Amino acid sequence: MNFNTINLGPARSLQIYCIIFIISVIIYFKPNIYAQCISSGNQSDIQNSLNGIGAEAILCPDAVFELDDTIYFTADSQSIYTEGYPTDSTRAFLRIVGKNIAMAVSGEGNDYISLKNVIIDGNRLNLGIADGALINFGRGVEDHNVEGQVVEWVKAFEPRGWTIIYFGGPCRGALARNNELGPAGKAEYIIADGISLECPNSTIENNTIIDATDGGIVIFESPGSLIANNTIRAENRIMFYGISMEDYWPLDGNFTGTRVIGNIIDASGAMIRRGIGMGPYVGCANPEQDTLRSRGAVISGNTLMGSHMAYGFVVSGVEDWAVTDNVDLSTHLTPEEEGDCFGSVADHPSGFQYDSLTSNGTFQPEFEPAILGGSTEMFPLQAVVSEPCIRNIVGDGVFDDIKAGIQGEIWPALEATLNGELIDQCISIYEPPDISDLLGNVGLEVLNCEPSCLELRMFNLSDDTANLQRAEFLMDDFLVSCNGLPDSLGPWEEVHCTITDFVIPGFHVFTWYGFPGGGGKWVSSYPMETTAITSDDRKSPNPKSFSLSQNYPNPFNPMATINYYLPKESEISITIYNLLGKEICQLVSSVQPPGKHSIQWNGADYLGNPVSAGQYFYQIQAGDYIKSKKMILLK
Repeated sequence: MNFNTINLGPARSLQIYCIIFIISVIIYFKPNIYAQCISSGNQSDIQNSLNGIGAEAILCPDAVFELDDTIYFTADSQSIYTEGYPTDSTRAFLRIVGKNIAMAVSGEGNDYISLKNVIIDGNRLNLGIADGALINFGRGVEDHNVEGQVVEWVKAFEPRGWTIIYFGGPCRGALARNNELGPAGKAEYIIADGISLECPNSTIENNTIIDATDGGIVIFESPGSLIANNTIRAENRIMFYGISMEDYWPLDGNFTGTRVIGNIIDASGAMIRRGIGMGPYVGCANPEQDTLRSRGAVISGNTLMGSHMAYGFVVSGVEDWAVTDNVDLSTHLTPEEEGDCFGSVADHPSGFQYDSLTSNGTFQPEFEPAILGGSTEMFPLQAVVSEPCIRNIVGDGVFDDIKAGIQGEIWPALEATLNGELIDQCISIYEPPDISDLLGNVGLEVLNCEPSCLELRMFNLSDDTANLQRAEFLMDDFLVSCNGLPDSLGPWEEVHCTITDFVIPGFHVFTWYGFPGGGGKWVSSYPMETTAITSDDRKSPNPKSFSLSQNYPNPFNPMATINYYLPKESEISITIYNLLGKEICQLVSSVQPPGKHSIQWNGADYLGNPVSAGQYFYQIQAGDYIKSKKMILLK
């Protein structure tokens, strides 16, 4: 049998060679193009698929992945998504289980990566707090802006750190669209954002963000960006902001071309302290330090809703700024106490308010000039801690030592325990008892007693008998009893009772509720230096020993002032720490002469990057003298 050779000719052979070459290139650069979806597993099963430019990790519907380490994008144009792009509960489920991680997915330094159609549980309720964003994107190097990163159709909740999605600079052209985010953080302890944007020319649209306790969307300038058609809602957790445009750093207030359009901010279930906050001084402007101006944004067509709104559209410290065609359908809360703004009484919150001395631009006619107050002062956020819950976490012996002051100040000691990151499970928002039907007018004074107690003097300044059965006391967020407190106090009578729980040397916040006539607060370092209600700022002008005052204002944004006194020339340091004990920055490290001194902190770390909102500690050390105090940074 004869076989004839088929001659394809040079043209046809070239075509075949080209086809083979193209297929080879596709397979080389798209190694997962024919890959089956990943059924379930851990981060390694996903990580192994992210190998090379354009690689895809395709996750099977209903797959579950337990993450004890972060998943890292390793090259440009990579993607992670659920097969078929579902938008319901069949999306692949990723849950953090590693105690030492906060980030589920990190895309730092890679262009055109995407995370789509997955569900991510930060698992904070079981693992406690940690440092970092749940989805950490952006973060190019100094000479390269990461661009084109996408997070879409992702459901994510309970981050262990300060935000769910972070697009960190240098970057540009990020996209977050159609995501379901929250809850995030606890307003009474560690707050967290829904989306934190530090990336110019980006788009944040059509997201639903619920119970993100710091800000639903926080814009760190990001000029040229569009924030549109998002729904931000407080259902069960207090939120500080719907949308925050308060940060002046890192771009010196540059919001040029930023458009905030068509968003809905709904305080239907819980309080939102500021609907949209604009400018660095919306928490109260210090006339001596109000020179900063943010500039260039347009805020239009947004709607406020719900019956638990504090401030609505509020502006202070802007120029070339436009706020037009917005609608306020919300009911604004009446403050529990008057706010003070550097000696002036703050106006009650309403829908449209601005500081006319620091704000220039185009403002819709509903705006009224106002003195703005700190929302945490006007709407106190009182936490209460379950002592049995804390004992269950840290152990009875350890807790008894902390309660007695053997381990130092209460909160740092609790957070330093073996399971200290879990204590926020034991914290809830305190509900003061109703006193609307009580007669009388009871005043209260805090007195000192030894060795470790507070003596309370109560006096009824009325002709009515005052019912004291609803009286409650909190020492540093723990409910305590006052020994000797009667059920009632007759007209013009006086009585004393004594509190001994949690009264140890150090800084304390003591509050009381349920008294006819209202409640009150005592802030001081124990033991006191006088027998009157006092604070560190009322001490003798020339103390004979080292002292560290509470920062002011507190809470603060953007600047905190710390005063301290040295009785002799000393080598001192003043250092800022976060709640995990991580050193943020050092404000002072030098030999200083005796006398009064003052230092300021602008809320930035060693590198000049702004830190997240929340609680911090500042500590002074001068020889054997060491003292720490809490401070709260708002955004």
